[in-house]
Amino acid sequence: VTEVTIRNRYQEQIEAMGIHT
Repeated sequence: VTEVTIRNRYQEQIEAMGIHT
């Protein structure tokens, strides 16, 4: 797993929860 994949997953989770830091 690359950092890009992790960042993409994190971004999706944030958008899914509606949290924008």
